[in-house]
Amino acid sequence: TEVPRASVEFPSPGVMKAELRWSASLLSAHGLLHSAKWAAEQAVGLGTSECSRSHDCNAIYNVQAVPAEEEDAVALAKVLYDVREFRRGVHALQGCSSPRAVFLRGY
Repeated sequence: TEVPRASVEFPSPGVMKAELRWSASLLSAHGLLHSAKWAAEQAVGLGTSECSRSHDCNAIYNVQAVPAEEEDAVALAKVLYDVREFRRGVHALQGCSSPRAVFLRGY
C-alpha cells in the first residue's frame, strides 16, 4: 500500500517578512517585548527580500519617514531598546541615516 505524503506549502520570503514585521509591531504594542524582539530579528534575518504585493508592508508595519532598506533595522533597534539591550540597539542602526534612526541612536 502507498503511504500518503504530507505536502506543506510555505509562504514566500516576502510574505513571511511582512507577517514578521506585523507580528513584531503587534507584540511590542501588547508589551510582549521578548517575543517582539524575536520576530524583529527574524525579519532582519530574511534579508532584503521584497514584501509580497498582497501584503502592504507600510500599512501593516506603520513606520513613518524610514526608507524601506532601514525598516527592519529600525524596528529591531526599537525592540532592543524596549528590552533594555541598548548597545545592541545602537549596533542594529549602523549605516542607517533616516530621522527616526538618528533619533533612536541618540536615545
